[in-house]
Amino acid sequence: MKLKTKERLAFGIEQAFMLAGAIASIWFASRIGYQEAIKFTRYQEVRRVRDLLRSMDHELAINERAVRRGLEDWTSDEFRGLHVVSRSFRRGKEGDDLFFLNYDTVRVMSDAYGELFQKALNQIREQGGGPIFRPNAVILTYQLDLLEDARPKLQDDIGRVEQEMHKLGGRDVSKPKQWPPDPVPEPDAEESAALKLPASTIWGRGAGARYAGLLQDFAWVHLAVAARPRGPVLISFRLNLSAESMPVRVWLCFRRKSPIDLTQILHAKIDEEELRAIFTGEEDANSFVMSYPLDAASVRPAGRDSVEVSGDIVDPNRLAGWRWLYVLLEDAAGQRHVVRGVTTWKIGPDDPWKFSAKVPDGALVLPVGYAAGPVRYSAPSPKDLVEAGRNHLANGRFRDAVYAFGAALKLDPKIAEAWKLLGDAQMGTEEPVAALASYTKAVDLGLDSAETFLARGEAHYVVARSKAWSRKESDPAYQKAVEDFTRALEKDGKMARAWFLRGMARAGMEDWTRAVSDVKRAVDLDAARAEEYATRVRWFERFQEDAALAQEAREKGPKLDQQEKELFDQSMAAYNAKEWATAIRGFKILFYLNQFNPTGRSSAYNLACCYALSGEKDRALDWMEIMVDHGYSDWDHMKKDTDFDALRSDPRYKRLMTGK
Repeated sequence: MKLKTKERLAFGIEQAFMLAGAIASIWFASRIGYQEAIKFTRYQEVRRVRDLLRSMDHELAINERAVRRGLEDWTSDEFRGLHVVSRSFRRGKEGDDLFFLNYDTVRVMSDAYGELFQKALNQIREQGGGPIFRPNAVILTYQLDLLEDARPKLQDDIGRVEQEMHKLGGRDVSKPKQWPPDPVPEPDAEESAALKLPASTIWGRGAGARYAGLLQDFAWVHLAVAARPRGPVLISFRLNLSAESMPVRVWLCFRRKSPIDLTQILHAKIDEEELRAIFTGEEDANSFVMSYPLDAASVRPAGRDSVEVSGDIVDPNRLAGWRWLYVLLEDAAGQRHVVRGVTTWKIGPDDPWKFSAKVPDGALVLPVGYAAGPVRYSAPSPKDLVEAGRNHLANGRFRDAVYAFGAALKLDPKIAEAWKLLGDAQMGTEEPVAALASYTKAVDLGLDSAETFLARGEAHYVVARSKAWSRKESDPAYQKAVEDFTRALEKDGKMARAWFLRGMARAGMEDWTRAVSDVKRAVDLDAARAEEYATRVRWFERFQEDAALAQEAREKGPKLDQQEKELFDQSMAAYNAKEWATAIRGFKILFYLNQFNPTGRSSAYNLACCYALSGEKDRALDWMEIMVDHGYSDWDHMKKDTDFDALRSDPRYKRLMTGK
């Protein structure tokens, strides 16, 4: 009995284990099947997206080819069938499938199918015949660049998606559609003749160290239009210059791609920084420069004080890939002038800018194969750029100086003196905030000279002064200016300008006693500007007299426009009644509340009138000078105003009216 019980128990346990194993096997098998099902579903999803991306690539290739054909002959059937908006791309956006793409890929493709492209193509189709509108040709060339940029990015993303498919274990034997290379078109008679022209001699490459890659004059600016994808082309140039600016050299700047800002092309402007980057070699992978000396045959008189420079440049290269260019003329002084009205393409048989086999005598011919590869420049050294910046700064070309010092610091950011000079140039271009950062960088690098602190203090002062025009309270930048001027004077106590500007900054803080003391010290140290400084002393003494009234005006004076108007009317009534003390008090309250706006200027004018009529000539002249300093400029009214008759013979009045 006991044995049977044990056997039954063992059998039960064995059955339980077998059942558990069966259940576990069933669960495990179902689990694997579920995972495989999920994996297969994911694979199908990724494959669907891959096929969509391939479709996008296919349409990009079609459109790229169509645009290229259009630039050669805009009547071509391929161009007429161009897809302006990619159907696959639009479907991917609507179906939210573009999350597989990189952001840059989506951006470039969106630009490639942009609104500007649509408008240009519509205009071309509406023309129905005749030459293509020139800006549309520029747009087409720009869009071709975008299409060419989009395809490699899209193909990289397709590769990533296919790697994901491989990880999921699926096999996909389908192959993308292969596009054969475009056949090279045979040259026509005109092009064949141009290909046989001998190249002009003495073509040089690179900007040269002499000019440090800097363009000095942008009075005449124009962007040349695009050369078509296949050569040759004829480039015609013309420019009027002053007789003193005799041209000695022509420069050609080539780029692989069109400029990013298409609006500058359509408005005949130029990207100054881009052109400078070409000359300094910063874009050596995408651009290069060639130059050629000009002779007298290219120049003819064009009026009493000007000359006209014109010429033609034949580019016989085929499929060079350098579609965009700038043409500049350099005069004997080293100024470079960007040429206007350059034409460089042929589109269709009736295009007015078509290539002509009748090349003018004396045309410059580019050497065949010049665009075999980009040219590496011997870029100017930081020392060369700093020296060029000094020359620009000395001649008042502040914008060019900013570029030169910026280029030097890009190469070597630890040149303390260059940071200081950059600040000087930025002050010249009226960028005091940027100048402050440059001066601070110079100080941090160890340039703690008196001149540096003086310059930084002046930048602080200009910033504070500019804010005063929109604020009634003193700006903290005044205190920073005082600190810098003090550090400058600790190093050189005889800097008259530091004493003067510290006094001006203290005046901004309404520290009148020390402001007067500082400016008087400047009067003693600088005889040449003593009168100018003494004038400020007189003003500050007037403001010092009114310090209590100015404080009262801010604390208890009118707060609303209506209240100010009532005070103005009361003061004018006192003026008409010759109650000078009442009128003067009212106008002073208005002045100290509104120093840097029209109300303040008119109040200063009325104060000058009150003092002149009451017989206080010195105070009247002081307030006349103050009102002019604060922006009053109606000189004709001042000359006619009889309130100032008693002042006409005073030397200070005459100087004021003469120096307007």
